[in-house]
Amino acid sequence: MYRLLVESLLGIRREGDRLSLEPCLPDHWPSFELSYRFGRSFYEFVVTRSAQGRPTLHVDGALQPDLSVLLRDDGHHYRIALDLAAAPG
Repeated sequence: MYRLLVESLLGIRREGDRLSLEPCLPDHWPSFELSYRFGRSFYEFVVTRSAQGRPTLHVDGALQPDLSVLLRDDGHHYRIALDLAAAPG
């Protein structure tokens, strides 16, 4: 059940050393936050809806070329911000 929720609704899938993000949120969800531990590292995700056009993903403030995050076991605390298109309405 946990995996179904995380992968289907929140759209977070682990593929080797990467997490891909493709949330499919209900329209009434403006945002969500998620914490993820990989070895000694901690990943803090904040997903919001405000983007116009394409979604954007930032890791520690740096814009990423796609909607995936490289997982590293280096003891760092990573902050991930995903901005999705605003909900219709």
